[in-house]
Amino acid sequence: MSKNTKNIGFVLPDANDFYDISVPNENFEKADAALKKLEDEKVSKEAGKRLSANDLTNDLKIKYDAAHEHLSNKENPHKTTAAQVGAIPTSQKGATSGIAELDANGKVPSAQLPSYVDDVLEYASKTNFPSRGETGKIYVATNTNLTYRWTGSAYVEISPSLALGETSSTAYRGDKGKQNATDITALKNSLANLLTSETIAAAEAAGIDLTSGGGY
Repeated sequence: MSKNTKNIGFVLPDANDFYDISVPNENFEKADAALKKLEDEKVSKEAGKRLSANDLTNDLKIKYDAAHEHLSNKENPHKTTAAQVGAIPTSQKGATSGIAELDANGKVPSAQLPSYVDDVLEYASKTNFPSRGETGKIYVATNTNLTYRWTGSAYVEISPSLALGETSSTAYRGDKGKQNATDITALKNSLANLLTSETIAAAEAAGIDLTSGGGY
């Protein structure tokens, strides 16, 4: 009894079978069809390439291109939502009841901070203040160290301050005043060391205290 090959299915006549020309003819037809299929699907070797111009079979190249295009797609081709991956929607960035953003310095912009965080605003001078201020905020002009508040229509100084200076309308610097007092004391002591006991006695008799800087 004849059998068939496992792959292509060639007929294998049994040793006791009579010769039948149709059997080899059928086998040749099967072989011809299989060889033709291989010829149609083969990829020719090209010089300088591992296999073909694509370095892949044509079928694999098509699949590779499709996968590469998919991976390169930044437009969320699967329509994945932020909730599905546990992410925060971009619509919540810098939004009310959302999350704060970071600026180029890695800090939260002042516009997204609560008002009490930056209630005191410093500027180089009053002329640098915003054209319209905000109520509840204190504005400092660093060139004079004077503070102002916004009334709704103008900036007014808070508890008008006495500016520092050396005129009748300004306050004298405390550090300079302290240094002057130290220098005067040292000068008095130096003068006292230069006076003789007779001079001091004569001055005291006249009601003058030369040792302490006192007078009549």
